[in-house]
Amino acid sequence: MEPLISNGDIIALRKIEDWQTYLLYGEIYGIMTDEWRTVKRVRKAQNPEYILLEPINKEYDEQEIPKSIIRGVWQVLGSVKKFF
Repeated sequence: MEPLISNGDIIALRKIEDWQTYLLYGEIYGIMTDEWRTVKRVRKAQNPEYILLEPINKEYDEQEIPKSIIRGVWQVLGSVKKFF
């Protein structure tokens, strides 16, 4: 998520309990699966059973992931840059 959020930055998160019913597309979320954790902008995928994860850093590709593998979603409220 460079340059918006850098490795080592501290981020403020709010757990979204009912993310399966509604996610605000275009917002930045922390997404957790059994295998990994990531912070990305969430977009609507063509298939309603998937979401599109969009990185801000265009050196990386977008990813469509099935909603069924998501174990938790947190809205990113803000971040603090590391000072060291």
